Amino acid sequence: RQGVFGLVIFLVLLRMQFFVKGVRYGELFSLKQVRNIRHAGLILVSGYGLGLAVRTLAEPLFGFDTLILISMELDSLLQLLTGSGLLALSSIFEQGRVLHDEQELVI
Repeated sequence: RQGVFGLVIFLVLLRMQFFVKGVRYGELFSLKQVRNIRHAGLILVSGYGLGLAVRTLAEPLFGFDTLILISMELDSLLQLLTGSGLLALSSIFEQGRVLHDEQELVI
């Protein structure tokens, strides 16, 4: 479980590093930035699904206590909500990119 969660966090932080680097160069509403945010959200949401599958398979093998499973599920729920929020944020940035492109055409 911790290996999957660690990998997910590493990939999300890597995507966020790419995002911050792009913002530093003035690319706030570029397609590349929208993809970075969207990929970070997808990594978190798919990491939730993968973690859920691992927990489902590990429960019968190792006989986890119900309290431990509830605690792990609450952490994973936060991961799912954060991933969903990043996906929504990527949609907002996509709309901002479209508006920015239209504004450049008008001027």
